[in-house]
Amino acid sequence: MGAWPVTGLTKVMQETTHWDKTVSIFFCIGLTAFYSVLSGYWGVILTDFFQFFVAMTGAVLLAFYAVNACGGLPVLIEKLGPTGKLAFIPPLEGAHTAGEVLSSPFGWFLGLILIQWWAWKNTDGGGIIVQRIVSCKNEKQALLSTLWFNIAQYALRSWPWIITALASLILLPDLTDHERAYPRLITLLLPQGLRGLMVASFLAAFMSTMSTHLNWGSSYFVNDFYRRFLKKTADERHYVRVGQWVSLGLAAAAAVVAFFTESIGQIFTFILNLTAAIGPVYFLRWFWWRINPWSEITAIAVSLPVILLRPVIFKMFGIPSNLTLELLFMIGGSALFWLPATLFTAPVPDETLAAFCEKVRPPGFWREWKKKGESWGLSLRLWLASTLALAATTAGPLQWMLGRKMEGALSSALAVLLWAYTIRGLSRSHSDNAVTAVNVNHLPGDSAR
Repeated sequence: MGAWPVTGLTKVMQETTHWDKTVSIFFCIGLTAFYSVLSGYWGVILTDFFQFFVAMTGAVLLAFYAVNACGGLPVLIEKLGPTGKLAFIPPLEGAHTAGEVLSSPFGWFLGLILIQWWAWKNTDGGGIIVQRIVSCKNEKQALLSTLWFNIAQYALRSWPWIITALASLILLPDLTDHERAYPRLITLLLPQGLRGLMVASFLAAFMSTMSTHLNWGSSYFVNDFYRRFLKKTADERHYVRVGQWVSLGLAAAAAVVAFFTESIGQIFTFILNLTAAIGPVYFLRWFWWRINPWSEITAIAVSLPVILLRPVIFKMFGIPSNLTLELLFMIGGSALFWLPATLFTAPVPDETLAAFCEKVRPPGFWREWKKKGESWGLSLRLWLASTLALAATTAGPLQWMLGRKMEGALSSALAVLLWAYTIRGLSRSHSDNAVTAVNVNHLPGDSAR
């Protein structure tokens, strides 16, 4: 919270209001913590609904003004075309050796597309998405809401941001802190009324993210720790009060982190590496009966020592630092600990595994507990189709905007066909009453424990 949303909005407030860092942080944290504590989870859901539309409106407006300031999309395409900035896959930029390839933007892309998606903290969707799913009235609504989330999160929200980012390369060529490009364009391009709307849209996006994290974190503490181990018989009002205090504590901790954070990008890369240690366990717990709580606890415990040891190992053996090799080091280093912890500790009780398989019906290796479940083929086909559909839905409008009519038409047609196939397959799976591990983010619930 402190490294990403708080630092991000702090830079927005500094650019648009000229407040100093301290005032910006206290304003951001105080406003969100106040309404999150008062409203609870229902308030988070309700305000999220309206904040999405406010944030989207602001993003589209700024994209429109930024493109006009460049002289229109044809001018933007003409100026950026020779630079390679319009390439959907990053160019190698003169890299020849394996080390140069991995250290190039293309190497970063390889790390994300081949490794990062299955080796990080949200490899199976993450607790926040699971919290949203289990708040739905029934499985059908949960399935539809998850599909809508993926489309809204990755396709609809992305294209105005990308267009504005491309325009900023022309309008702010000398800017060194690129994280300030977006709010600086707000102050440079928008009239006063729309400038206020844009700040409000950033506040909406920030409050949506922060309120979700605060509620999620406090619910973990109260339900999985405090109520379970410390005070088991209190009334609900007591647990609500404890949750409110925990939310305030989390907000205060986020403010402290934000004070010491200057670059969102650096922290983002650090967290990608840190959570690569736990990602494989989160992934495998849906497919392998032997994963147990000690697998997760061990992977989490060793993640920080392994990442602190990595620079020493890389320097000792002359290994170049790049995302792909860093992720592989974290995955292998943590596996040296969590695999033995898994194999030398007791497995999850038989009755728990049987109940999990009966309810989730996952594909994978579940021995005698899996009497009926999804086939590997169906799961993989729907995962691949939905992932490609999402990519095509994101790329289609962008291709049209950048003047690539043929690519845009093909992407759009592919998206329609793949979404039809995905929805048909999911409907068939749902009618068989399987809590799906085959939807877009395979997010059925908690682990086998």
